[in-house]
Amino acid sequence: MMSDTIRHIANEFGVTVEDMVSNNRKSPIPLARHVAGYFLRTHENHTNEQIALAFGGKNQSSVQYGVERVKKMMESNPVFKRRINRLFDELYDLNDDDKA
Repeated sequence: MMSDTIRHIANEFGVTVEDMVSNNRKSPIPLARHVAGYFLRTHENHTNEQIALAFGGKNQSSVQYGVERVKKMMESNPVFKRRINRLFDELYDLNDDDKA
């Protein structure tokens, strides 16, 4: 399920899964990584350590930073918040399909 989430968000941001797990900081890769981390942490209840490992061994504090960054962006940018909410709706549909 974690890989499905990462794949879906990578696709949404026009990057590859390989980009997401790399050390590449070229836009929009870090934002995609942060959004995926936010979803995995807040909606799938993975630990920062699990998420860090899924992203190629990133630092756990980097995961937490990304989660907080997404929260702040959602508070200050209604367009970004709608995009994230749409992504969550799509991901829940994907996850529900997997359970059927």
